[in-house]
Amino acid sequence: MLAFVEAQHGGHDGAASIAYPELVGYYGFSEYAAATYKLHAEQDAGHSSRQIELIRKLALDDETQNRVRRAVKLGIEAWNLEWDAHVQAITGRRESWAGDRLGIRPVQVRLSQPT
Repeated sequence: MLAFVEAQHGGHDGAASIAYPELVGYYGFSEYAAATYKLHAEQDAGHSSRQIELIRKLALDDETQNRVRRAVKLGIEAWNLEWDAHVQAITGRRESWAGDRLGIRPVQVRLSQPT
């Protein structure tokens, strides 16, 4: 899951390059506190696409695909907790999101065979 997010996050035209100046300029984060976004914007182009390609190449059987699905579900929950921490840092309110846990149903995914 994080590889797909990283594919949108990194690089000069990714989400990190937009978030970094806002975190520092608008929200008042120190450059040190927002450094991960600067790093992703400058240096994180391409590695996520290699991860996605490996999943396509290697997750060919049901067992491996199910392991990938479980990892994705865990990744989504971790991603939500991470952003919950960002909101806490921005607002100064030390409370977790009061919404329901994600009820993600398994999705049948067919990965194309490598050529």
